[in-house]
Amino acid sequence: MTSTMNETDVTELTKSIEELTNEMKTVQETYESSIQQLNQKFKQIEQCVNKNRNLTKTYYELLNEWEEVKLQVNQTSEKERIKYEGMVEEMKSQLEVIRSKSEVIGSYESKRSQFLILLMGNAPIKLWNESDRVKFKTEYNHFKERTLWFFVLFPVLQVYFHFSILLHQMHTLYLFYYYVSLAIRENILKQNGSRIEHWWIVHHYITLLVSLLFFVNITPNHPAVLTGGIYLVNYFMIWQGFIMALQMRYQGKRHYVRKVLAKKILWTFELLKSLTKDLTETLNS
Repeated sequence: MTSTMNETDVTELTKSIEELTNEMKTVQETYESSIQQLNQKFKQIEQCVNKNRNLTKTYYELLNEWEEVKLQVNQTSEKERIKYEGMVEEMKSQLEVIRSKSEVIGSYESKRSQFLILLMGNAPIKLWNESDRVKFKTEYNHFKERTLWFFVLFPVLQVYFHFSILLHQMHTLYLFYYYVSLAIRENILKQNGSRIEHWWIVHHYITLLVSLLFFVNITPNHPAVLTGGIYLVNYFMIWQGFIMALQMRYQGKRHYVRKVLAKKILWTFELLKSLTKDLTETLNS
């Protein structure tokens, strides 16, 4: 028994596919156009950075000249010093403004971490989109939260089952991976404006090297194992894990508050912008 083809259904399906095709074509054209505009803007940014580099050299030359002028003014008579003192201070203020603007532009090409250059080469790691920076910071926090359980679990198992070379090596390899990952993520965050202290990143360099040394040197016949010293290290890491949990809880709340405040500020700005536009149109009408 054969069924009869419903011509209406075929027509509607054909129409829907055509509409979807047209919409997808529009989206693709908009996407490609936006990419071209974005690349053009990045070229303009590169030009600004290069120009800023030359202007910074000029700034330091003018700053040296200003210091010489100030020295000469200080060595002149009191009458001339009063005459030129205001001009000298005004020049200093203008130079300070130039310096602050130069630093803002120069932050784009801030010195990259040698650690990242060693692992990734001298590649750009700038996150221009604010939402991408927030997402990267959020993923950094989530990584610490997800791996904290392993951080505490491994030393607990070693204390409970006593020393096992296999468990020990798994533990130290995990620590090496953990600290390398943290060091990479924190360097990228710092390159994108995060206020992470340099010493905090350096202490992760030290801990990843220590974990590697533990992997290579600690054996069942090592004095640290025979005397029980390795268990003190495990007890310390259990305690450290609980401290890290409290620290992450505090940092997570701060990160959440900053995100909420940023959204509220953006919403307030858009609201004021809309109200200003409506008020302007009302006054002009």
